[in-house]
Amino acid sequence: MTLRPDSLQFAFPNLLATDYPVVNEIVRRGVTVLLKKLGSYERHAYTLDTNRHVVPLAAEAAVYLSYFCNDDMVNAASDVPGMQYRPSASFTLVGCADEYRVLRRSVEQSEVSTNGLFVTTRISVLASGLSSFENELHWIDRVCRIADQAIGITFQTEEPDHDPGT
Repeated sequence: MTLRPDSLQFAFPNLLATDYPVVNEIVRRGVTVLLKKLGSYERHAYTLDTNRHVVPLAAEAAVYLSYFCNDDMVNAASDVPGMQYRPSASFTLVGCADEYRVLRRSVEQSEVSTNGLFVTTRISVLASGLSSFENELHWIDRVCRIADQAIGITFQTEEPDHDPGT
């Protein structure tokens, strides 16, 4: 946890899905304690970045990514010796209310596993006043589920007992 003049930052590297409830509680308590100590501090923005390395269970990563292939890019890349085009999926969900709420999601081929995918999510929220921690957490969960459906990915709630780097 890092407290800066303009932000409070938490970093939790190498999490498993089973770690999320503990992380949520740490962030909830950290924010609650600091808000009590800082008094009139008003929360108006947050950013959440997640990076997941996943291995598809039902199909190969290359087959999944082929659904997002762009033939024009394949042809353009083939004109450059040594260049290879790798398809990826990327999209943005934007809230339509008076607040700025955006989710950006990308899925691309893993650099460390031939059958792996790297899923990156960035959630940015800027509002005149944020709702309760629980309401924000509920919104994050809901919009991430929509993003998962949009790219056709379902994450396991429990990870197999192995080194995620392999």
